[in-house]
Amino acid sequence: MRKFSAFISVLFFSCVVNAFEMDGFHSGMTRSEVTKLIASRGLDAWSFGDTGLMIGSRTESRSDVSLAFCSDSLSIYSRNINFNSDYIATLEDFIARYGQPRIRVTRQVFSGTGGGYVQTSEMVWYKNNERIRLLVSPESRDGKGNLRFRTLASFDISTKNSCIGDKYYFFQKE
Repeated sequence: MRKFSAFISVLFFSCVVNAFEMDGFHSGMTRSEVTKLIASRGLDAWSFGDTGLMIGSRTESRSDVSLAFCSDSLSIYSRNINFNSDYIATLEDFIARYGQPRIRVTRQVFSGTGGGYVQTSEMVWYKNNERIRLLVSPESRDGKGNLRFRTLASFDISTKNSCIGDKYYFFQKE
């Protein structure tokens, strides 16, 4: 019984420490561990801000993934996805894993030529100490049919931590 209790404790602690895993990255990895993983894949990494790391190819001017760290511990994984080929499959996968999302739609004034709005649909799931978000902002055109901005789709997974604090939950769970 004692060995079983110890096993359950280790299993529980492992699940809490490694709350998310995506593309070989898991929450709690150090910046050094992440840098080694990126190098082993032949990708580039460059810093942004105090805590961020972009992953992609500098020669192709391509950023595939962005990561954020809290106290040298990976806490946010974010990736753009192709709306036409990946959005529905990602949504189906997240619903299968996490259930029905909370949905929020926002509309912000577009400050570019022609005015208008930038609209975003945001679906959010909470699982233990992580927040999963799937976002899409549809393509927008002006009255003459000119493209204002392209469709943007992305998802991010974040672990609640001391660096984010109360900003982690942008609306309260019921």
